[in-house]
Amino acid sequence: MLAELSPTTLTTRAPRAEDVDAIVELFNAHTRELFGENPHYPEDFTSLWTAPGFNLDTDARVALTPEGTLVGYIHVQDMVPPHVVAQIGGRVHLDYRRQGIGTMLMEWAESRAMQALDKAPEGTRVLFEGGASSIDKSSDALLRSRGMEPIRHFFRMLIEFNGQPPAPVWPEGMTVRAVDEKTELEEVVRTYQASFRDHWGYLDVPFETMLQYIQHMISTDPLHDPSLWFAAYDGDQMAAICLCDPRIGSRADTAMVNILGVRREW
Repeated sequence: MLAELSPTTLTTRAPRAEDVDAIVELFNAHTRELFGENPHYPEDFTSLWTAPGFNLDTDARVALTPEGTLVGYIHVQDMVPPHVVAQIGGRVHLDYRRQGIGTMLMEWAESRAMQALDKAPEGTRVLFEGGASSIDKSSDALLRSRGMEPIRHFFRMLIEFNGQPPAPVWPEGMTVRAVDEKTELEEVVRTYQASFRDHWGYLDVPFETMLQYIQHMISTDPLHDPSLWFAAYDGDQMAAICLCDPRIGSRADTAMVNILGVRREW
């Protein structure tokens, strides 16, 4: 049953550390309704909030009822040069939908995203970007109501193993092994950037900025497993990377190929 609430009675402010559990539940409740899963963890948010260039005071907002119940959250990410994409992420409490809270948060996010115009190179186009599942009709309707249009689709594909997969056959001269993060992380970042230069929406982020960002994400992910980061080598040259995660959300029986990239030369 929906709780009745007018956006005029809400207050908004920057998130605080003590809000993170309520924010995680906002996102997980939404995903449970759609897919029956709980994929979000506190570190998903605290990692973003402490990422280089992200300012929690100015880049995110929560919406609260007069009683202090957290009923909405949104953030805007545009901290990575060249600042030509402002990405949003947010949710509204399931019991408070269709009462204008999402619209209110989107209005704030659009205003915040306009600040990217001052940071982007002169004459470049700046995009306001969000996403929604194909079965998430309420989020889709909200984004469309703000003038956004679908321009790209991504698919999550799954294999259920009944046993060990066939042994791979590598091209002649190619070897594959786990990455040594202590000595090879910089080369992993270079390979990642080189591999995705032809990908849709690629941004030419300065190498040092990308390295710092990835170092931060690794250090703040309690489930990061360096033994699941692999690279293919042609002699002593890193030709490709396969960076995997040990789980998808709360599904302990499911791992994920997160990033798979091959340099142009190979």
